[in-house]
Amino acid sequence: MNKALILYYSCSNNTKKMALHFGKELVRQDWVVEQYSLNSFLSHELSFEPDLVILGVPVHYWDIPEPAMIKIRDLPRFESSYGFVFSTFGKCVCNEVPFFLAQELEKKGISILGGAQILMPHATRTSNGERIGDMEDDFGRGEPAKETLASINRPFHTLRNAIEMENTKEFDILKLKSLHTRGKRAGIMKYIMNTSSRRSVMPYIEHDTDKCIACRACVSNCTIQAIDLGEDKKLIVNKNDCKKCYHCMETCPSDALSINFDKAVFWTRSIHPMAKNTRTRIII
Repeated sequence: MNKALILYYSCSNNTKKMALHFGKELVRQDWVVEQYSLNSFLSHELSFEPDLVILGVPVHYWDIPEPAMIKIRDLPRFESSYGFVFSTFGKCVCNEVPFFLAQELEKKGISILGGAQILMPHATRTSNGERIGDMEDDFGRGEPAKETLASINRPFHTLRNAIEMENTKEFDILKLKSLHTRGKRAGIMKYIMNTSSRRSVMPYIEHDTDKCIACRACVSNCTIQAIDLGEDKKLIVNKNDCKKCYHCMETCPSDALSINFDKAVFWTRSIHPMAKNTRTRIII
């Protein structure tokens, strides 16, 4: 019986949803599957040596999220495993993230068999509490549609069959460089602005003490420990460490955390025209 390890990093649940989808597809074919968030994965708790390692992350500021990269580089080696990588994005610019993921897994002894970029609803929230990706087609509303999932499932099943039949072929990860959505203007910007510079234009978290119930969910869910809750429910943000992933806002049960929505939406819309080929694609 074949076995798969699925690892993901997710702030808005987009990447988690796709990780669960891949897991269900494998379970339907009688694979043994274990799935973990990168934040909670402990290698010594893994009960088997995986035949397939699937790794997925969202695109943050055109790159792999820094907290995810730290966890990925801390993974153990899987010398006898094959690998499949994927990124999720909201129809905006990204920078060859599947290729970079494949590079990291190869360093762990994993033989890559393919990768995908998967269009999902953009996670930027508006003042009415909705994600811009849930409101507009231009930012991934309704994705992944049935047709989108079908376009992923067919080649993914081919990859699965190759592993089951021990009929895998050598895969050149340079092919994954075609899985990017960066247009010419964004290509120029990449050399002018690094990840930190691109992140700097987005707003920091704001805190409403009247709504706050001091549950500390924001503190415990911050993957880089950049926030704390001080006396009188005062939120303390280490702005030098904060990566503006907004996962704390997603996990707050009392809506006590927010951002300058107008600023966030403005910059999301501003970079959107710089993208190209913003559709789901898979290469094996």
